[in-house]
Amino acid sequence: MAGFAHVRVSLPPPQRHSEASERLSATTRKALRKLFAAVGLAGNGSGSGGAAGGLQFDDDDDDAGPLSLAAFLPGATEALRQAEAARDDPSVRASQLRGALRLGRQLVVGFPLDCDLTPIARVAMLQRLASLLDALPSLSLSGLRVQLGVPGPSCVDTAGQLCLSAHEGDGDWASLLTQVDVPFVLGRLHYVAAMKSLQQAVATAAGLQAVFSPAQHLTEVSYRAFLERLADAAGTSGAVGGGRYGGQGGVALCVLPPHARHAESACPMGMALGDAGYALDPKTGVLHIVDDMGAADVYALVERLGEAALAAARVAASHSDGEAERLLRVRRALRLRRLSKDPVLSTRHFIDACKRLLERRDDLAHVVEGSSLRIAFANRLSPDGTCIDVAHNFED
Repeated sequence: MAGFAHVRVSLPPPQRHSEASERLSATTRKALRKLFAAVGLAGNGSGSGGAAGGLQFDDDDDDAGPLSLAAFLPGATEALRQAEAARDDPSVRASQLRGALRLGRQLVVGFPLDCDLTPIARVAMLQRLASLLDALPSLSLSGLRVQLGVPGPSCVDTAGQLCLSAHEGDGDWASLLTQVDVPFVLGRLHYVAAMKSLQQAVATAAGLQAVFSPAQHLTEVSYRAFLERLADAAGTSGAVGGGRYGGQGGVALCVLPPHARHAESACPMGMALGDAGYALDPKTGVLHIVDDMGAADVYALVERLGEAALAAARVAASHSDGEAERLLRVRRALRLRRLSKDPVLSTRHFIDACKRLLERRDDLAHVVEGSSLRIAFANRLSPDGTCIDVAHNFED
């Protein structure tokens, strides 16, 4: 066996070609060239195939470009399958760990909505927490909520959640967990739950779809006073607009602290509300107001801006429904396991990419079947190896 080498090679799936064409596909030529190079052979000769010495590998085999799906997808899908076969799905593992912490420790563990940790990093953080709790057997945190991977220092937030920083070590985590006032935090969690129930009750009584506030403002005394004023007005005057602004697709109020008039950071829209103390978000239809506004002023404002808010909400809902429908259509047509969209990608680019993927479903389905794809900005295997990114402006 001297002189022989063990070579692991993966060829792309079969591809349809016209019967008149005897030329091997670009991806097959590329794979064979790598095979021959690995065993010390050079491909040359005629382009019709045959023996090792009869293969012609053109110099432009790799010139399809980074946006070419024909050149990119076969290798990417094989790399994804090999990565999946080599390890468990980290997203599934993270769900299992969260379930184990809920059952074994009665802890509800989650991650911030804007958390950018990869599934693998989330698994590692969950394992850190589990190991730390195992090392503190006498510590009881039953009924509490934990947020992992927050960007700032570890703390207990205003909603009563234990926030553990992504940038701190086990010692910092242990310091917070062992010093937390459990009865106080449980009381804060119960208060937050009561406030959320009050929000919904007030919205229903006032004839609105929803009344809500950012998490950092939810427990403020001024916000509760606002809800109580609005509830009193609803009890006296009934639903605003005779109830036409309530229910699914109705008007939603986002209630902010008074300094949102002049502080951009206090408003989810990223802009100050101004002296008037209110603004309608044209993208979502949500009406933003400050909590020192009187109930009568709130009723008058909803009457004046309610129709514009409903129109904006309908447009936002149609975009959301249309996006979900397109993802489902493409996923079914290409027989994908999962299909998602980069949250930063514009709606226009997303729609165009979906249309072009559907147009090419006959050529792509047999290559990507069973894979996980995400419509994004570049053709690549995702850094955590859980999906294939497809550029929205891909080429054939």
